[in-house]
Amino acid sequence: EVLGQSRRSRPGLVRLVNGAFGDAFAPGLSRQEVELAPVRKELVPDAALANWVLNGRNVTERAAALAEGVKALVASGYRVVDPSSGNPRPAHFGDIAVLCKTNAGVQTVAEALRIASVPWATQQSGLLSTPEAVLAVACLRRFNDPRDTLASAEIVSLADCEEPESWLADRLRYLEAGGDSAQWRDGTEGGHPLLARIAKLREQAPLLSPYAAMELVVVQCDLAGRVLRWRRNELVAQVRLANLQALLGLARTYEDACLARREPGTVSGLILWLGEQAGAQQDMLAQPPVDAVKIMTHHAAKGLEWPIVVLLDLEKDIQDRIWSVGARSEGRLDVAAPLKDRWIRYWPWPFGAQKKVDIADTIAQSAEGVRLRAEAIDEAKRLLYVSATRARDCLVFAFPAKRGACEWLGSLNAPWLVPDVADDAVSLADGSRVSCDFRSFDAPAAPSVAVEPDSPLHWFRGTESRTERLPATLVASATQARACRITDSA
Repeated sequence: EVLGQSRRSRPGLVRLVNGAFGDAFAPGLSRQEVELAPVRKELVPDAALANWVLNGRNVTERAAALAEGVKALVASGYRVVDPSSGNPRPAHFGDIAVLCKTNAGVQTVAEALRIASVPWATQQSGLLSTPEAVLAVACLRRFNDPRDTLASAEIVSLADCEEPESWLADRLRYLEAGGDSAQWRDGTEGGHPLLARIAKLREQAPLLSPYAAMELVVVQCDLAGRVLRWRRNELVAQVRLANLQALLGLARTYEDACLARREPGTVSGLILWLGEQAGAQQDMLAQPPVDAVKIMTHHAAKGLEWPIVVLLDLEKDIQDRIWSVGARSEGRLDVAAPLKDRWIRYWPWPFGAQKKVDIADTIAQSAEGVRLRAEAIDEAKRLLYVSATRARDCLVFAFPAKRGACEWLGSLNAPWLVPDVADDAVSLADGSRVSCDFRSFDAPAAPSVAVEPDSPLHWFRGTESRTERLPATLVASATQARACRITDSA
């Protein structure tokens, strides 16, 4: 992977990584053994390194400032080398990856990009909390139980984006007039079309498997058409449709699990199982092939690469594993007996909620504490090396305005990576210079509302004419009269 990176990355980035990590690895490896050799020619004049200052009082505001930086980078026309053609071209959102230290950070960045109308994709949980999945599950719940009035409220609120003040007042008037709570807006006259449609479909419930019931609700209620009306944005539309497909995939997974356990699968069981999946954060969001910013953790980025990589959380402290579970080996690995001389060490934290204890500092300075601290620093360096070598054209260091000592990045002993004064280049230890773009971004005062054109949503080539086709099945008694012609053939 390292050798491949030297072929794909631009020379400026290779020199930057060599200067930052050349002397930062474990003893026993010479500088020549860890250095990369640039092979690719320098084809673009834009800066290979960028230092971004994210202004904000909290992580939410700094994530919003990051979104502004991503939009500004794409709008600037920054040029990258296309991996397929090898020619320079302007960067787009799909060329950018944002790496965070924790899954919580991934979710914060994703929410900030969503508010800023920047397309994003991430392999994270949260499928069942998306509006399209909430609507689909509400329809399934209403299909399964006509007394689920909460599902009715969710359907009315989400399907047509009706404000709560409107449908809640209508429901109160309905109940005051003596109407049945379970049949609110369920009729054909004055009712909601989705609720009326689900009521007609309910007679098929005894004959359907859980997956078939979910598929019937999604198709017959035209949920794809419903969610496409929420926003006229092709990228968002593709993500919403992919999420509906992923929801059907979860229903199929539930049926397979029931089959493996030799248990009956029911619609009620599917609904409960979906709730368990959401609670266990196993409801993974779909990742459609769209032009979107990729968001993931530093660990998840191993083996991947992008033209532009934004590194976050570099100011975080390095966490050692003194007070945790860890496996130790006393000798070399024996293939015939891999568990020989291997044991588990666990030091529980005995001080409850207290964070600063004098004896804890004494333990951290012991021989075992010093060894574990050194291992944590080496592991942090390796992870930072992996993250820094994910970029092919531009590496972005993003820091908060008040970042402190930056323990993680400081483990490299390369303060020149993030100079205190804005400059158009950074000076490496060997005296050479690498171009650098220094920018500062603020969170917008108020979320911007994008005005979307009122045009049909499609990402495929349409046709001018449509051929009328006969129905798949034909019932003679129900067939309408059609013009016919009788001919005599030889």
